[in-house]
Amino acid sequence: MRFGDVQHIPSAEVRHKSRKMILEDEDSKIRRNLVMVSGAILCSSWLGVQLTAFFEKLLPAGTQAPDMWKLWVVELAVLIYLGIRYRFSEEGAKYVITAKEELNTIRRHRATDYAQSEANRLTKTGIESPIFQGELSELISHWNKDHAQAVSGPRPKMMVSLIEQTDSPWNFTIGVSAYWDTAGGGSTSTSGNTVKVQILGGARRRIELVSRIHLWAYTESSIRYLVPVLMGLAAALVLVANVVSKF
Repeated sequence: MRFGDVQHIPSAEVRHKSRKMILEDEDSKIRRNLVMVSGAILCSSWLGVQLTAFFEKLLPAGTQAPDMWKLWVVELAVLIYLGIRYRFSEEGAKYVITAKEELNTIRRHRATDYAQSEANRLTKTGIESPIFQGELSELISHWNKDHAQAVSGPRPKMMVSLIEQTDSPWNFTIGVSAYWDTAGGGSTSTSGNTVKVQILGGARRRIELVSRIHLWAYTESSIRYLVPVLMGLAAALVLVANVVSKF
């Protein structure tokens, strides 16, 4: 640099952006490496390809290839490193949070759908689900006093919608709209009513199971995070089984 030239030093913001871009690039490579290594292990196990054949080509002539169990231990160590590195990477941490948020969203939707199905069951059979804690039947009794002209029976058709939900997806408040057929061939309706819902027991377990299957099978977080993790776990189990079988 000549005397008098001005040296431009990157600002802290520029350095931070550059460092962030490098880290993001490293994170994507870690996921890619985890998927590639796991895929190679699973494919070689499925196809019955022995890695010693590759080493024999790389090693000098006459050199004996290492025992397979030693190669499996090395592969397992590399796989564990990649898995831990990905779990604590910025991308891995981000998708753990994303997966939790997606799971909560799925739970909320399915819990609301379940409340609608139970309201429909009450309309058809007169049997109230315990999730409404008696409030819906009480509300229908009140409605029937105000709509004595209903001719389709004592139970109206109902539509429910989520109004308020706590941090737990199992306790929430729904809005209920009701519709009756009238004697004149028309219909009447009422809205603006609320009922508290509490889902417990077997219903909660079923919704939780279905929600997790949905999360694992068909969400963005499952493709970007869970699939690499599951591939890594499957490959690790294959390697452990191979090592154990040698002793």
